[in-house]
Amino acid sequence: MSSNLKVNTILPSTGNAIGIGTAAGNIDILGHIVGHNTPNISGINSVTANHFYGDISNATGAAAGLGTALSQDQSNPLNKLYYTDRILSIGSTVTIDHPASATGAYTQYADILVEDNADLIVADGDDLIPDILGLGGNGTTGAGGAGRLLVDNIVNRSGTGAPTFPNGAVVTGIVTATSFVGNVTGNIITDKIVPTGGVPSGGGGGIIQVLQTVVKTHDSRSGGGVATFYNIPGMSITITPKFATSKILVRYVANVSQSAADGNGILRLIKDASTISGFNGTDGSVANGSNFIRLNSHWELGSFSGEYLDTAGGTSAITYQLQWSMESGRTIYLNRRGGSAEYGAVSTITAMEVSA
Repeated sequence: MSSNLKVNTILPSTGNAIGIGTAAGNIDILGHIVGHNTPNISGINSVTANHFYGDISNATGAAAGLGTALSQDQSNPLNKLYYTDRILSIGSTVTIDHPASATGAYTQYADILVEDNADLIVADGDDLIPDILGLGGNGTTGAGGAGRLLVDNIVNRSGTGAPTFPNGAVVTGIVTATSFVGNVTGNIITDKIVPTGGVPSGGGGGIIQVLQTVVKTHDSRSGGGVATFYNIPGMSITITPKFATSKILVRYVANVSQSAADGNGILRLIKDASTISGFNGTDGSVANGSNFIRLNSHWELGSFSGEYLDTAGGTSAITYQLQWSMESGRTIYLNRRGGSAEYGAVSTITAMEVSA
């Protein structure tokens, strides 16, 4: 036996609550339950209905879904079009620890923003996939997992060390670090390289740039006196320092000969057409330079080298030039023997900028 209660409105006699129920069993409500002035229906274990209408976004215990319809009206085409906000903001510490049966935790949000004083912890063995739909614009549209984590610091789970990237990490921007440990493949762009033990006093660290001039051709010059210097053709190099504090290491190797035995000659290095006082002899009564030349025979080819450590002092271009001199009445040769041009040699001048 059943009976029906037909009313338009049910109001409490006192207070705000109305109790509807039986000692055991269910009450069937035919038609619709319509709430006005934001009343609440609470204390019900379950509600079974053919349809639910209206906004149920505040319902708890239900799946959040991957988007929100542009319209709540099911007859409106916008009800079949969805959107999702871009940023999921995390304002307090949360731990992602999905069931062991799950393949991973995911979200439709493209960016996960971890606010100040909050931590986002991913449990051991768990995965977090932002932007599962691939709509965030951080990668290929439709390619899930292209989302971003927006954080100031990334540490291991205990918060005391660095995280491990077992499959490596791909960085498209600039990596700034106080130190790098381990093997690095690819290019490292840095202002300076400092040895692990520090830079020695007055010394330099790593090489910033290296330039070299190679001279293979023969050349010669008639001597005008040991104290009269001429530029050796091709034996110069120009370097533009990246930093004013850098050191410039200049090296040269010159293969020279002379037209007769026992001829006296000198090599010297100059900087921007001026003598380098710190890289020339000082006690010569006739002339001073970087190397003294005297060969026993015009069939002999001598290899003379020098190395000079300079300070950049600025970022303007610097030109280093190797010069030679020979006593009058004799000829000095480059990359060949004085007695024959049958054989050739190579002379070089190299400049290296070294970080201070």
